[in-house]
Amino acid sequence: MRVCLILAGVLALMVPDPVHAVVELLEGVPAHHRFEPDIQVFPQNFDIARDESGLVYIASYSGVLVYDGERWELVEVAGAGAARVVKPDNEGRVYVGGIGALGYIEHDQAGIPVFHDLTAQAAELLGEEEAIGDVWQIELTPHAVFFDAGQTLFAYRPELDEFENWRTEERFGGMVFHAGQLWIHQRGKGLSVLDNDGELVLISSGSDLDESVVWSLTPLDEQTLLIQMSDGRWKQVDDSGVSIHNTPEDFPGANRILDIQRLSNDSLVMAGSSGNIYIYWPGAHRFRSFRLAGGAVVGLHCTQGHGLLAVTDLAAFSVTWPAAWTVLGEDTGLIGQVMDITQWKDDLVVLTDVGVYRLESDDSGHAGQLSIEDWTQLESWDWLSLSEERALLADSYHVLELDRREGRASKAVDTRLDPIRLYASPHYSNRVYVGLAEGLAVLQEDDGDWELLLKDDEQMIRVVDVLEPSPGELWLATLGSGLWRVQLDEQGRSVRSRQELGPEQGLLWDRRPEVVFGRIGDVGDEEVHWLVGTDLGFYHWVDDHFAAFDDDLAPDAELVGDVPLQIERSPDGGLWAWNHHQVLRREFSEDAKWRVKDVAPLRRGGISSAWFGSDGSALFGASSSIMMFNPGEAETVVDSPDSPFEIVIRRVSRVVTGEEPEPLSLDPEAKHRFAQEEFGMRFEFTVPDLNAPDEVVYQERLVGLEGEFVPWSSTARVTYFNLDPGSYRFKVRGRDSTGHVSEAQPFDFVILPPWYRTTWAITIWVFLVLTAVMLLVAGIVRWRVARLAADKQRLEQEVDKRTRELSEANERLEAMAHVDGLTGLANRHRLDHYLELMGPYCRREKVPMSVLLIDVDEFKNYNDRRGHLEGDRYLNRLAEIMQRLTRRKTDLVARYGGEEFLIVLPNTDQDAARDLAEGLRREVADSELETTISVGVATLVPTDADDIRKVIKEADQALYQAKRSGKNQVRVADGGSD
Repeated sequence: MRVCLILAGVLALMVPDPVHAVVELLEGVPAHHRFEPDIQVFPQNFDIARDESGLVYIASYSGVLVYDGERWELVEVAGAGAARVVKPDNEGRVYVGGIGALGYIEHDQAGIPVFHDLTAQAAELLGEEEAIGDVWQIELTPHAVFFDAGQTLFAYRPELDEFENWRTEERFGGMVFHAGQLWIHQRGKGLSVLDNDGELVLISSGSDLDESVVWSLTPLDEQTLLIQMSDGRWKQVDDSGVSIHNTPEDFPGANRILDIQRLSNDSLVMAGSSGNIYIYWPGAHRFRSFRLAGGAVVGLHCTQGHGLLAVTDLAAFSVTWPAAWTVLGEDTGLIGQVMDITQWKDDLVVLTDVGVYRLESDDSGHAGQLSIEDWTQLESWDWLSLSEERALLADSYHVLELDRREGRASKAVDTRLDPIRLYASPHYSNRVYVGLAEGLAVLQEDDGDWELLLKDDEQMIRVVDVLEPSPGELWLATLGSGLWRVQLDEQGRSVRSRQELGPEQGLLWDRRPEVVFGRIGDVGDEEVHWLVGTDLGFYHWVDDHFAAFDDDLAPDAELVGDVPLQIERSPDGGLWAWNHHQVLRREFSEDAKWRVKDVAPLRRGGISSAWFGSDGSALFGASSSIMMFNPGEAETVVDSPDSPFEIVIRRVSRVVTGEEPEPLSLDPEAKHRFAQEEFGMRFEFTVPDLNAPDEVVYQERLVGLEGEFVPWSSTARVTYFNLDPGSYRFKVRGRDSTGHVSEAQPFDFVILPPWYRTTWAITIWVFLVLTAVMLLVAGIVRWRVARLAADKQRLEQEVDKRTRELSEANERLEAMAHVDGLTGLANRHRLDHYLELMGPYCRREKVPMSVLLIDVDEFKNYNDRRGHLEGDRYLNRLAEIMQRLTRRKTDLVARYGGEEFLIVLPNTDQDAARDLAEGLRREVADSELETTISVGVATLVPTDADDIRKVIKEADQALYQAKRSGKNQVRVADGGSD
């Protein structure tokens, strides 16, 4: 029967999809991430680039900004300080052009980017009255780096560390290395190439390129260059000379484009002054665009396999490209949660919780914005097309009938139904089943008029989907009430029977009885057109019971998660599955596998609807947005990603309190040996995944201190203080947003013991100590032998007496030092000592510490009324309750002063601390004690020593709020309350 499936998919591909012609004109925005400097710089950028290790370089007014995905650095440039252009080579250098300055950035052995100024060396070629102009263009060739400095063109040869130059009367313009030659425009002369003899040879003299300003030259193919003119015109030059370059309709003028980069498949990406990104396919004579920013996009950088980088004055953007997935947002006019997406003749119809939107193409074939229909102002739940001219709509209260010819919407029946789902009966041509917010309804059409046959709301269940496996037998999927089977009479006017289907019939769920229906067509040798999905997987009906569906046409149970997946076969034969937070796809082929689609960067809210096109395209509705999948987009833009993001150790520093960190060499051959002192070893690392930086996590381990890697976390810096003498190796792993795990080159170092703990010193000390001990022992033995007989009995008695006295004294001192004399709880001295131990522990292990500050309500009145003796008994009883409820050995109950007590809870989160506080409050309130307590709770993960005082202060403030709010309450710091 698999052959039937393949045939069905082929036939589906042959069916025209009228809506797709409209949908493909929608220009969604691909997933992108914005990042901007967190250091003090002037907010004006000019260019962006990325080197092979993944570091990003931004030419800015303040210099060159370097970003590794975790940290920003500023590299100052000589001269006026502003950098105009950055260009990385393949040797670890990034060439920089600025205002009257040029040079390159290279990282030293400690990983610190350093600017090497070449300005003075280049200026030696100029006359005394000549100066290096602003450098706006840099072009790399196999043997030289060319800097366009206005009237001077410099060529720097790195192997020889030498410059040569060329001068022009006016200015140089666009420049590119193409087909083995350097092409450059000279204003007032024309387009030139640099020949093998080092001469600039004119090739376009006499054309209008002579006096015009050419902003850029970009290869279209091996023979043709695209010319960007400052007057807005696009031209091209090839073997036949200079000619007009014909662009598509509505293509931006050349003066509206601020940067152009060539992608790997002969397409171009352009930065627009209006904040748009344009992708241009010259061979296909088409383009698409999307809005990226509110201001002009001034620079672009394309990295094979790592997407597209763009920069504006204020920020930089990492754009996922090629983008099979894009998103339509509120800029298209769409507002509200998308409840359904469907087609009606050649229009795309979008149902939301604020009304019905429709997208239709204009006479020129271009799609406009989604516009809301003026006849709908309520929530719209479901749509059912009856014909090309008639449809039913389920809105908040009624089922409406829509007539395209008359341009009207009217109630199908007058009765308020609160409909959710519309389902056309496959067995009765004129019957429609309606899932209601509270039950089921049956509608029937007769001569254009609708009749309400049945409204069954006896069960008060919310019906979200309906199936009719046989005439009059309905399967109702509900929200939170499981699956119901209802049998109607032949006329559909009454319910003969109803049955709740669940575990007794083999249908299982884990968290809640929620089911969805899936429609997949013929499966194997048995005709199964639908499945029932729960949070444990998929089931089908076999011999009057449910059986787990283990065919690979449904996703494995581990892919389902904790929310049931809806599953549907698209017109192209493929299968899709989705729930509110994830999307999966199985392509149309025999050996295809289910794959999870990464829609998290695009998804806004929960996914609530889906629509599938015959070409494999798909639309998924969410909150004021539609995610679009275009299966052919990735094939027509750039090669697929080819290299994952690798972790690198960016900096290792020796840290001493009160001093600047000392960067250490990252050379694996370097020997790092340090004397044991009070200092720390700081490691900074990164996975430069800019497409989804929030999903990058790390694991580190210091071999010699830690037995295994710590748990995954987003922390990209770790410091180890006051390490004991020994040999250490720092290892770190990183996992990027695709799940790829990489491990950095380990960093080895040694902590040396102090001189008096070295082997030779210890040997001498041992010898001297042993000699002294031997002499001392010999003397004592002689002295003891002389007096042993006379003093033996006296000494034994004296020793026995002194031992008893010392033991008793120690016990009294211990009680005085650590125990509250009244309650027997820890006193302030013991509390302070315990906090000194637990604070560093929680800080080191990165676990939360919680404290409960407890005060007896109206205790003064209690003392005045009952007397101080009874007050002391009250405090003793309260101490017993607190000690009984705090069961862990690590929890400490201390008397904080008077009727105040403090409970310290290491490795306890806010919820657990709040539960303990509430239990303690209830225990006191329900006891025979005649007054109540108020409790303040505070929790934090300590990062420095001051956090211990901070958490107690926050608990005190929370206690104050509990007192102010009426007492006998638990208050949690930061506004949480119970």
